Amino acid sequence: MKKLIILLTACVMAFFTVFAAAGCGEYKPPADAGNSGNTGKPDVPPEEPDDPDEPDNPDIPQGEMFTVSIKYMNTAFSPNEKITAYWNELDSSRVYRAEVDENGVAQIGGLDGDYKITLSAVPEGYTYDPNSDNLIATNDNKDVTVNLMRLTPTSGSGQNFDNDKRITISTIGAYRATLTSPNQKLHFFYTPRASGVYSIVSLIDITANVINPILDIYLANNGGYTQLTETRDGGGSENTYTKNFKWEMSLAKESVGSPFGFVIRADSLNADAFPVNIDFYIDKDGEFIGGGDVTYIPVEVTEKFEKTPEYSSEFRYIAYENSQHVLDESLVRFNEDIGYYCMYDKTVGDYRRYEDGSPVILYVKVSKATEVLAEAFTYDLVRKRIFGKDYTNMVSYYARYSNSDGVYALTEEFRLFLVDYANSQLLFNDGNGMAESIGYNSTLSAQWLFACGYYPTK
Repeated sequence: MKKLIILLTACVMAFFTVFAAAGCGEYKPPADAGNSGNTGKPDVPPEEPDDPDEPDNPDIPQGEMFTVSIKYMNTAFSPNEKITAYWNELDSSRVYRAEVDENGVAQIGGLDGDYKITLSAVPEGYTYDPNSDNLIATNDNKDVTVNLMRLTPTSGSGQNFDNDKRITISTIGAYRATLTSPNQKLHFFYTPRASGVYSIVSLIDITANVINPILDIYLANNGGYTQLTETRDGGGSENTYTKNFKWEMSLAKESVGSPFGFVIRADSLNADAFPVNIDFYIDKDGEFIGGGDVTYIPVEVTEKFEKTPEYSSEFRYIAYENSQHVLDESLVRFNEDIGYYCMYDKTVGDYRRYEDGSPVILYVKVSKATEVLAEAFTYDLVRKRIFGKDYTNMVSYYARYSNSDGVYALTEEFRLFLVDYANSQLLFNDGNGMAESIGYNSTLSAQWLFACGYYPTK
């Protein structure tokens, strides 16, 4: 309910107040708008007809002070810049403000309700998470702390993935991508040095709802090879337009030292929003940001495995069953008798069969690359933790029993993984998905067939 209230309020506030805090790419009202002094008086945008400080509004309570404290590593932070703290009322368009003093504290009286805290600016060289649930002030939680993160310096233009152009990152931490135009893309290159669960999260304030950050993930090697594997447009804090990206991967010990690339770009409702700072952080096992807020439950594996046989014919992707390469669910059906999906002949109303009468089984590429993905599902950088489910062990089991083509008969439990994977990785995305880039087409419900096929003859 809190998240719904925040989203609705943010939409209303967009008509009254425009925020642009330099550190997080958000919009802010002009510095001279309203009462910017630390008087403890509520401040209202000029469009608001009634001023709560006027005598005809005598019901504003004069209770305890609300405070905002800026800290770095749990220590009070004294900013060199002039910074104003904003209390954005959640059930109205009203905004109250007070200046941050030399001790890093802003305080205001006369408030009664729930408020989202934002800052007019961020100290140079730092950033913070403007969307944290810890930045909600209430009558029961009047004292709020803004925890700063120090930005890690980078070098390189980020123009492309060439050695002398890319921005190379060597450690977890907070970073800034400054985009000067809507069409600009910044290219980053990162080589993990330890096994663990890595994440990349953007920090755009969702209050203004004007900037939408986007993350593209690339497979890479030290020789300069890169290939787009997924686009992440969401997963983090979001509003109706602004959707912060959040991407995670689990890296095994044997894959330590394998680099990957990523690109940061942004869409905007207003071209005048640029230049804009897209702040983000890279974390590992919650070591940097204290994450771990998402729990992934390992998926139970129920298949009674048998080694996949070798076939004399070549594996044929189901996408080639028609000239338009359209994935068609009507061509397959789950066979209760054998526990696998099989090719289905609609004209005769029965499964397709080989000469010996056995059904033509539908297989999925598990331990070898598909036409859509340059790497197998077993590759560490191919996402297997999706929508609160961890498919890592399941994929490993299926790969162990695949044949030399890397395929295993498609079960219902593995089909569910394909559904989650296709939907989460935007393989089909209004003509811009990875599968569409090689000529595949699909309805929403059939996307899971992208990695599936069969053997025409035994």
